[in-house]
Amino acid sequence: MLKENVVDDTYLQFQDILLNKKEETLACKNTKYQLSKYECEILSYLIKSESHTLPIWLVLERVWQNRVDVNHKTVSLYVSYLNRKLKALQSCVSIQINEENMELCVNI
Repeated sequence: MLKENVVDDTYLQFQDILLNKKEETLACKNTKYQLSKYECEILSYLIKSESHTLPIWLVLERVWQNRVDVNHKTVSLYVSYLNRKLKALQSCVSIQINEENMELCVNI
């Protein structure tokens, strides 16, 4: 299931979005946005996840290496940045987040 979302080591695709990990860009419908390192890593882990769902603790561990100054609010902030960019790109993809998990969703 994972391989359908992986184009190669640099590119990850999910629905109508294409993530370029090397350049840290997100593209959809011939428009591209620059991402921060953290935005890119969050989206990369979500796309590579078989269920497209991740527990918040795992994101804190993998993206921020359990830094003590980073918590759920920080993750929520970066997810909001990603959702703004996804909306501006007119993508059908969004990220839902609650106290425990985050999930890639497809809006019809």
